[in-house]
Amino acid sequence: MAKMAGGEALARTLKAAEVEYIFGISVGSQAPFTLGAIRLGMKIVTVRDEKCAALMATAYSKISGKPGVCLASGPGAAHLALGMYEAFNSSNAMLAITSDATVAGMWRPGSTYMDQQAVFQPVTKWTVRAESLATFPDIVNRALKVASTGNPGPVAVIVSNPLWGSEGDFQLPTEAETVHHPAFRVAPGADSIEQAARLLREARKPAIVAGGGVMLSQAAQDLIELAELMAIPVATTHVAHGTFPSAHPLSLGVLGNPVAGSRGRIANKVVGGADVLLVVGSRMDGRTTRGYTLIPPTTKLIQIDIDPQQIGSHYPVAVGIVADAKLALEALKATLDKDVTRPPSLAETPRAREIAAMVGEWWNEFDPQMHSNAVPIKTPRLFRDIQHFVNDETIVVVDAGGSSYWAPAYLELTPENQALYPRGAAAIGSALPMALGAQLAAPDKRVICISGDGGFGYNVMELETAVRLNLPVVNIVVNNHSLGMERRGYIDYAGEVPPAPVSFSPQDFSRIAQAFNCFGARAEKPDDIREAIAAALASGRPAIVDVVTDPEDSDSERTRPWRAY
Repeated sequence: MAKMAGGEALARTLKAAEVEYIFGISVGSQAPFTLGAIRLGMKIVTVRDEKCAALMATAYSKISGKPGVCLASGPGAAHLALGMYEAFNSSNAMLAITSDATVAGMWRPGSTYMDQQAVFQPVTKWTVRAESLATFPDIVNRALKVASTGNPGPVAVIVSNPLWGSEGDFQLPTEAETVHHPAFRVAPGADSIEQAARLLREARKPAIVAGGGVMLSQAAQDLIELAELMAIPVATTHVAHGTFPSAHPLSLGVLGNPVAGSRGRIANKVVGGADVLLVVGSRMDGRTTRGYTLIPPTTKLIQIDIDPQQIGSHYPVAVGIVADAKLALEALKATLDKDVTRPPSLAETPRAREIAAMVGEWWNEFDPQMHSNAVPIKTPRLFRDIQHFVNDETIVVVDAGGSSYWAPAYLELTPENQALYPRGAAAIGSALPMALGAQLAAPDKRVICISGDGGFGYNVMELETAVRLNLPVVNIVVNNHSLGMERRGYIDYAGEVPPAPVSFSPQDFSRIAQAFNCFGARAEKPDDIREAIAAALASGRPAIVDVVTDPEDSDSERTRPWRAY
């Protein structure tokens, strides 16, 4: 037993779990914790807004496989909710630690008490108040395990203010107890694997939908091997963009609604026409399935998910497999390998030739936009020029809003790119803090962050955080002086765009970068794009590349190259 303050006991508990970073804004009452964490070698990442702490934590978790830890106090804890909502819907392990008034003092005048349990419960796997000093470390240990086991997600520990500084005797672990996801890999049942294998063997037009669970389970290579064994086409959900390589001959790209220029028509056609559909680690929500209309009733569905509640939650299944994605894919491949002959050339299989024809038709249709020399810059041209800088050592972070429609159409990614889309909450402005969290999780990788000017303006103050921590994230701003996706909505509905709801005054974000002591560059003509991005990457500093794009571009699936570019 060792005597120490409750805050120091918490720091030692997190250190035993090999926590490296704590994101947030701390207050004086939390000093026993933060000072203890610093002494133990953990890093306190002070942010400019608590919601950014939670978004950094969820991105850190997704890239590192460890729970992201964030910290807030009193009413500031409410700011964490957006990032926790993102983590909840995206299945990212997160521990939110907040402080609050005591039960006795919460209703007194001047109290900053807020019912944090009511705020957090809808967006967490578990929310608990820590009122007892003796059980404080045990609660935190349990919270870390809840966050990282089963279907991972955020948990919240609300700490009564006196616990930080009160002293007690604690029995704490002396050896590292690493917490990571997947904490425990659940093996599939043999019967369900046999049933799924039989359906796939008998299928005439099978297809696969890969969701975010494939990335979380580190199962991308297993997915590739299974698809290649039977030459099965693979579509991905938005958050799984790149989990199956975009340039692979069996790749259908991203399916559902949010894909610019009708690029999703390829995945939608093949998936919608499949007689047997294998879904791996996806909820198959409304955005993925075009409002639950994409999958016909005749399709036999095989669904793999770690969460039994997700099996058949939106579509009836022929076979449900409750298991870790990696173990399930390995088991399916081993079973099928016994009596399936691998095709000698994937590119020459009928399914691959069908895909190649559809992809070729799409590229020919939209090639003029991707190589346009028009001014203002055409958005497809920008994204294809970004592709030039994406290699296996690059993490790509794409904001919600219009950017998340353009990127799946024009960026070709691989599993190594670990693409991050904030589709859990679909909140614009999430990309910059998520990019910083990703850079901390993978310091040796290049991080390219893509945002619209509307989204980038939400959290621009975190550029100071990037400078302070020397995080060389390159932020590419798609600057069309408007909320592009909302602009499109007005055009679709009314045929015109009233300026007030969707338009901004022109801003030069490269000059804002310089005010924050970042590198800044601006591209106003197509030939400027690559030079500006190359200079930003070469600077080795946090950077902004401000690209002036055409506000008349539309990311609508109804877009056609109806005028010369």
